[in-house]
Amino acid sequence: MRGIKHLALVPLLSALAVTAPASAFEYPLSGTAIREAFLTGNANNDRTTEFFLKYAHSLPAPETGPHVAIISLRTPYEQVVERGASVTDYHAQEAEQEFLGKPLPFFVRVQIDFTPTYPIYPAPGPDGANSLLQPLPNLERDFKIEVIQDKKISPRSTNTYLVYSDESYNIFGTSGVVIEQEYDPEQINSSEITVKVRTPDGQDVETTFDLDQLQ
Repeated sequence: MRGIKHLALVPLLSALAVTAPASAFEYPLSGTAIREAFLTGNANNDRTTEFFLKYAHSLPAPETGPHVAIISLRTPYEQVVERGASVTDYHAQEAEQEFLGKPLPFFVRVQIDFTPTYPIYPAPGPDGANSLLQPLPNLERDFKIEVIQDKKISPRSTNTYLVYSDESYNIFGTSGVVIEQEYDPEQINSSEITVKVRTPDGQDVETTFDLDQLQ
């Protein structure tokens, strides 16, 4: 399913943590993996922060055009870690009951920051008319995202979220967009996975994650 949703700009990382995690991507998650993931998040310490850092790659800004700023993964294991980081008065055994045997998707997120040379909204006309009546571009069509692991993997769904910030380049406060694609984790294995993004102005941006080193 598709749709543009609104997303307030929030820090990419939450403070998180600890327990020795599993060594590679696995799905479905075992009870042991769920408990370890929950405790890693629930500790909310430096090791938790380090855990999340591995799942997001920041990319340099181009001279012109949109900035493909961050490409990140949300594996089932990472989602349980995030759950642990966000709750209190909740225990590892409860997390195991919540997640064991339940389907969890695999997400790829691409954050695109607007720039002065890619503002998304046109400037107001000479009569003062602004772009309120201008439709948004079809961002899912304009930014072509490919996820490859031995072969191209097709997403099950795509959603687009507008990001708001005081540092935006337009009067609407929109500073960027996150395109999130959901994948079937049964199609993913513990080897390298590459995410490629082609922008409307012809930039080719890509990054690779080693799922043998991520959970």
